[in-house]
Amino acid sequence: MRRCVQCSSELAEEFRFCPHCGAAQRRKVVEYFRGHAEIDDGGLRVSAYLTSPRHLRMSIWRDERAEAAISLDPDEAHRLGRFLLAITPRRDALRVRESVRRSAQALREVLSGRGRAM
Repeated sequence: MRRCVQCSSELAEEFRFCPHCGAAQRRKVVEYFRGHAEIDDGGLRVSAYLTSPRHLRMSIWRDERAEAAISLDPDEAHRLGRFLLAITPRRDALRVRESVRRSAQALREVLSGRGRAM
């Protein structure tokens, strides 16, 4: 038996909600990602559990049912996040790069006498 996170009443391990006060026993954040439209291979549901044991649970969904799932410990979840960030161009970085390119072009024009000094 364990204790409710809200009212400290005893409850069975499998209870997701306390039968005494109704408080959720596991805190999680959930996000759903649609699969690629041209490939049509379902979607990805990611649940980040914020209470012990902390983990990231990912499941593949097709036709409103889960086909596979895996849980990652926090270290592996961070490693996955770093991997995805490393291979995905960031919009902010692209915006900054374009802004710097425009500024450099304007500076070249001013220095060459073709542009207006501010």
